[in-house]
Amino acid sequence: MTHPVATPFNLVLAVALAVASIAGFVLVPAGVDLPVHWGVTGAADGFLPRDLALLLLPAIAVLVLGLLVWVRRSAAAAGGRQALTTAMSVLLGLFVVVQTAIVMIGVGIAVDMVRIVVLALGVVFVVLGNIMPKTQPNGVVGIRLPWPLADAANWQATNRLGGWLMLLGGLLMACTALLSGQPAILLTATAIGVIVPILVATLFSYRLAHRK
Repeated sequence: MTHPVATPFNLVLAVALAVASIAGFVLVPAGVDLPVHWGVTGAADGFLPRDLALLLLPAIAVLVLGLLVWVRRSAAAAGGRQALTTAMSVLLGLFVVVQTAIVMIGVGIAVDMVRIVVLALGVVFVVLGNIMPKTQPNGVVGIRLPWPLADAANWQATNRLGGWLMLLGGLLMACTALLSGQPAILLTATAIGVIVPILVATLFSYRLAHRK
């Protein structure tokens, strides 16, 4: 029986990540330093040798997969197992996009990495925003504050609101990335899309709990 985290779709994404990595070893000359971090201006400010740069994301993916497999077996994850499976999908998809972009940079193709990452994060938030309202109280996935964890009704209301706000935040990030390449605008949209859902959902959950 296939483990739910290792779904056929996730396996396809894992293969795509492996293919992108192998392509990097074939296409990017040895000895080339590849960017692995970008500053607020959009310029690369962190580099690693080709081999380390190309192995970084696959190594992180393996570690995260191992963690999710372990977490999914725990009783605490029972209410968010489907969400964990989806989270692995969006994470692998993000890694595939970033790895492909790094390889393109390595062969001399101009890539606006900040714009690509913001667009990918927007898609991730849209997906997670859709699944959060469907989760049950658990210690792994969702808005895991003390009040919703202690009250199923609070959990449902908080994660429904938080999910919708995350979806809107994701749409904001994705649309901004499609319309603008200015790093300041992209980072502002990202900050709003990430911080506002968390802050509003936290305040909502707190007030809902203390209203009772």
